[in-house]
Amino acid sequence: MAVEFLDSVGGTIAYEDSHSEGLLVVLMPPMGSLRSVYRFLTPTLVTAGYRVVVPDLRGHGDSTTHWHTYSIRGHGLDLLALIRHVDAGPAFVVGNSFSGGVAVWAAVEAPDIVRGIALVGGLVRKVKVNPLREALTWVTFAGPWGPGAWMDYYPKMYPTRRPDDFDAHVAETKRSMKERGRFSAFRKIAAAPRELYAANAPRLERLPNVRYGRAFSTQEEYWRFIGGVDIAFSCSYHETFGIGMLEQGYAGAACVVPCRVAYPEVHAGAMVVEPSRVSESISTLLQDPALWTQVAASSRANAAKYGVERTVDTLLNTVEGAR
Repeated sequence: MAVEFLDSVGGTIAYEDSHSEGLLVVLMPPMGSLRSVYRFLTPTLVTAGYRVVVPDLRGHGDSTTHWHTYSIRGHGLDLLALIRHVDAGPAFVVGNSFSGGVAVWAAVEAPDIVRGIALVGGLVRKVKVNPLREALTWVTFAGPWGPGAWMDYYPKMYPTRRPDDFDAHVAETKRSMKERGRFSAFRKIAAAPRELYAANAPRLERLPNVRYGRAFSTQEEYWRFIGGVDIAFSCSYHETFGIGMLEQGYAGAACVVPCRVAYPEVHAGAMVVEPSRVSESISTLLQDPALWTQVAASSRANAAKYGVERTVDTLLNTVEGAR
């Protein structure tokens, strides 16, 4: 797809448009990356019958630098302007990391043109950060060495299988981040006021199909809840060392996981399938009680080898000690 440009409030946004027929899907990249991060998902969606639009964030890729703001709201205005510009909405928006917050802002601000959202590790609420760690992170990326430090870290976000063109993708991203004004834009996005993240929590509550799970006051209450789960599935590559699936398998759930996971030995007892077949496999388990019983038993047998309760307690104590 050829790059196109949209004049927005305070600058120009670069984007690619498949110009195909079908429901409009806008893929918003994370900060510190380019629109090419969706280079594999885009053709898959187009083939499936969607129209796909992929922009660069402010200051990233081929979008202009030196915007007066790099806030969630500013990016949200760009997103809404883009949807209106291509005139194919309402759109389904996928947001990753920082742009997850952008997707939430847009969905609440203009529900008439945002049909739905998918958050991939979306930053949508304020989180407690260790002040020392935050300071060290800021120093790491603050100086002229910042672009190099970021690109040294970038591959760590791909802890498992990497695409064949990964080195070329990293090199392209590194070249872009070294262009004048690019990494400064990245830092300003990272330093966006946290109140804007926090403001997205009540916005989420205003979306009609978002439901919050209540907090558990005791570990016993948590295990009682997990014990009521019949089928569990994973959609994550890393998934916190696989502990979530171990717990669910240990509690008697039939576990379904994609074959591209970071810890395959942890999921050895689960039904391991191609990512595209997760929903199909869950449907099969629902229709075949004997298979459900078999997968639940093998999931529990594998989880039992790890002493799940002790593993979780150890992790909790480690986290608590780090605060």
